Amino acid sequence: MRLNKILLIIVFLFSVSTTVYAVEISVGGSLGAGVPIVRGQDYADRFAGFMDLGYKYKRCRSPYSLSSQFDVMFQFIPYLALETGLGFKYSTEKLAFHNGPGTDPGGSDNNYYIWQRSQVHIPIMLRGQYEYKVGVTYFSAGVKLGVPVLQDYILEGYTDSVWNEDNQVKNSYKSSGFALDVAFALGQEFKIGMSHYVGFRFSYDMNVIRPYATSKVNAQGVPSETGTMPDGVDLYHDDLTVGLTYRYVIGR
Repeated sequence: MRLNKILLIIVFLFSVSTTVYAVEISVGGSLGAGVPIVRGQDYADRFAGFMDLGYKYKRCRSPYSLSSQFDVMFQFIPYLALETGLGFKYSTEKLAFHNGPGTDPGGSDNNYYIWQRSQVHIPIMLRGQYEYKVGVTYFSAGVKLGVPVLQDYILEGYTDSVWNEDNQVKNSYKSSGFALDVAFALGQEFKIGMSHYVGFRFSYDMNVIRPYATSKVNAQGVPSETGTMPDGVDLYHDDLTVGLTYRYVIGR
């Protein structure tokens, strides 16, 4: 928690200092939806683990992500600006396997993994833009500093429905206390009047700090803390999002 407070103070001081040099200040917001991209060897291994059982399982996959954000933009020169603000994101993917066409996908005999991120984040992104009569075309790049809201990142359920229907396993893996994504965005805004802009934005958040809590393994080769993953596990959670945006230029 101390690290989170220090980061918030740094972001606040950085934002205040930029207002001194800003030529123009805008406020606005965005709403978006898209799909998560869970990647890494551990992700592939978990999927392969189901298939290695040798059963005729059906794969059920339901990924989606939702995001909303309050935006503040400081423009220094006509072609360069800083984007920041406060946002919220929920992103989840589920892989479920069940025994053939007659089985309820939501039933107790499902085997499944659920990867889910829910976090409050602060974006810090540099924006290169070109404004013309119709509006503004821009590209942004930077980071998103996040604090998870959900306690658990991975939920795991397994039932051996062939040999023993009472053999059920349910595990959860804790979320990391801090999240960091490298963020990229491409957008188009259309000018309405002198001060109002509406548009759309394509965003890709590339996860660079693993989103689950980790700990070292003990002598038996299992994590030394309950609900954590071993150090060195290769699993990351990106998000591809399309959003609608609004921006108001103050004092124009």
